Amino acid sequence: MTQAALAKLGRSILRRLSMDEWIKGTVFSFHSQSEMLSDGEPTCGQTSWNTEESTAVIWIVNVESLPTCGVRPIESVLLRTLVHEILHLLIEGHGEVIKYDRLYERSINRIADALVDSWESQECQQRMSQIRSTVRTQSSQSPRAAKSTGQNATSARRKSSS
Repeated sequence: MTQAALAKLGRSILRRLSMDEWIKGTVFSFHSQSEMLSDGEPTCGQTSWNTEESTAVIWIVNVESLPTCGVRPIESVLLRTLVHEILHLLIEGHGEVIKYDRLYERSINRIADALVDSWESQECQQRMSQIRSTVRTQSSQSPRAAKSTGQNATSARRKSSS
């Protein structure tokens, strides 16, 4: 993923969370794992902001360095990390940075996971709806469907004239 694609994805998440005031002033950037430390521990993302100016910088570790633990595709891990960092901005962006707390971070992870799962489910439902609509359109245009419809119309006319 390129920096431009990361920025586009980040802006779309900000819009989705109704954080429009942060869109223009937020920079999204990839960094290497060695540069990403929180309280001396490796981390997948970091956020820094200025509340008065509605500006922020969100760093995400390079895609190659993101830990997937073999459970999720790298795109999903990237999205969840990005949402996690944006949630810090949403929750804490009006005040001082909260000192690192493992339980707090886990809570943010759970919220990020729930949001991404919900968005992925909505997108899946939309795709399924589009597929169903396409199938209905195709089947109504097939010769067999047209013949069947014609027979039903003829039967209906016979019943009404009796």
